Amino acid sequence: MAGKSSLNTVLAQVPLFASCTAKELKGIARLTTGLRLDAGTVVARQGAIGHHFAIITEGSANVEIDGHVVAVLGPGDFFGEISLLDGGPQTATITAATDLDVEIIGHGEFTQFLSESPSVTRNILRGIAARLRDADAHLAGG
Repeated sequence: MAGKSSLNTVLAQVPLFASCTAKELKGIARLTTGLRLDAGTVVARQGAIGHHFAIITEGSANVEIDGHVVAVLGPGDFFGEISLLDGGPQTATITAATDLDVEIIGHGEFTQFLSESPSVTRNILRGIAARLRDADAHLAGG
């Protein structure tokens, strides 16, 4: 499994956490639990309620939408960030293409952490706002 220092580096690349400080990233990294999943394991199912965010540390996973593979994820890639915030349905099915090592953050633990860490909440909101501005500019053609 990934060391917590390398995990901090990966977390800093996640758009959701991009505005967090190094100290805040360390706090988020402490929430993770390492898991080893066998090839063929369905990690997330499109339409099912999401309960976790995952960062791949070893192996690869297929991303399927409506039964079609749309991407392959590998070390450093992540999924479930929207469900981490809202506990809503998964937008894709994620299946381990190989044996897979992941670091998981559960929705409940993350929600509790946010309630105890208002600065993290503010920085996450800043990151979301920046992404929305970028998306709006892209849709407007600029």
